[in-house]
Amino acid sequence: PIDANQKLLLALEGGDVDNITTGNTTVNANGVTSSGGNRFPALTARYDFKTAENKFLAQAHALLHENRISSNDSNDEEKLGWGIGLGAKYKITDVDTVFANYYHVKGDNRYLLYGNPAYVASSNTDGSLNISESEFNSGLIGYSRTWSPKLRSTIAAGGIWYKDDNGYADFASRAATTAATRDGLNKTLYNIIVNSFYSPTKAIDLGVEYTYGQRKIFEQLDPNKSDDGDYSRLNLMAKYSF
Repeated sequence: PIDANQKLLLALEGGDVDNITTGNTTVNANGVTSSGGNRFPALTARYDFKTAENKFLAQAHALLHENRISSNDSNDEEKLGWGIGLGAKYKITDVDTVFANYYHVKGDNRYLLYGNPAYVASSNTDGSLNISESEFNSGLIGYSRTWSPKLRSTIAAGGIWYKDDNGYADFASRAATTAATRDGLNKTLYNIIVNSFYSPTKAIDLGVEYTYGQRKIFEQLDPNKSDDGDYSRLNLMAKYSF
């Protein structure tokens, strides 16, 4: 806490010193077999400011971590991944709240659902290694209403937009040798979420949520398929707190 209306949160999260693998985090651009990970934990920070009457909350976010690949103990490459973000929430009335968030992230995919791999690993003819990091903007806006002490609902819409003029986009659009991998890289994603939660008692939460989304990939290699698509999903949940 800084004062009654401000606080600062710092954290060291994760780290991959002893378990360096690339199975779910690295896309290989030209057949390079490498280990990857990070030798240091990710540094995350958040600053909160709220007004005295708790009607308005503003937040600033920051992220810094290492991306590392290696083919052996003496041949490796490192780049920093980072991110910044801003968020705000405002209570229009005692039961109505609007909120919004914006993030700009480079070289990270661990904190956002449905993101692409954080980077592309490739090798040069002399055996040296390259890291081409993904980079994207993400935004979210929403509205929540408390209908009663037991019932609340939210509607929100968001999107992710990947940068399309860097080495990562070149891989996704033209430079890949593995078609199956390249087909899976998203260029843009949008979705809208509607949910409601009912709490008959303090210990029980029952929820229902519907999501509709669309995505567009960098390039579809199959001429018989489209480069965009959509999805819908219904989620049900029950939680008991004790």
